[in-house]
Amino acid sequence: MHSLIHNQLSAPIFNEMIRYAWRKSGYNVDYNGSFQNVRDVCFSLLNE
Repeated sequence: MHSLIHNQLSAPIFNEMIRYAWRKSGYNVDYNGSFQNVRDVCFSLLNE
């Protein structure tokens, strides 16, 4: 299960979300200020 989740969250669309998490943890990571989270990307049909 962990392998599957890691594989899915490694998709390029989630890069900014992961950078945001590292930035909020105190690491000096480049982050452009906006991202789509898992709910927005994977469950967009539910948001309509």
